[in-house]
Amino acid sequence: MKDKNNLAEQLEQLAKCSPQGPDTNVEHRLLGEFREHHRRRRRKWTYISRLAAVLVAAFALLFLLMRNTRHAAPSSARNAVQQLDPATLPGFVALPYGESGVPLGESVVMRVEMRASDLSALGVSVPAVNARQQIGADVLIGQDGVARAVRFHQ
Repeated sequence: MKDKNNLAEQLEQLAKCSPQGPDTNVEHRLLGEFREHHRRRRRKWTYISRLAAVLVAAFALLFLLMRNTRHAAPSSARNAVQQLDPATLPGFVALPYGESGVPLGESVVMRVEMRASDLSALGVSVPAVNARQQIGADVLIGQDGVARAVRFHQ
């Protein structure tokens, strides 16, 4: 029992001579390191967000430039497409309903066989022939899918 009392007394003496709270220098250093760590982290994310904003702006600008150059044709080619009239093409007769604000652009010529009565229903005057007789024709279809002109085979 004597050893237990002796041990308890020694622990009490040790507690009296030891500091009772945390060392203020340790606390200040710890808080300083914590603040510096978060300052570096914020700085890193600031740089990353600025870099991301610059990249987004660069990609948007690149997209706009590519879109404008892809759709822009040379002015002479653009004028030629806009001035192309189906009635000026050799042998073609413009269809009455074929007027459209869309230029011919990439048009297609389709070879078809039609009855004379079908052609007159479309508003095209055809030579006097049997209404059931088949007539060969080339139909000019604009890039908008509208038939613009027709040319008959002889």
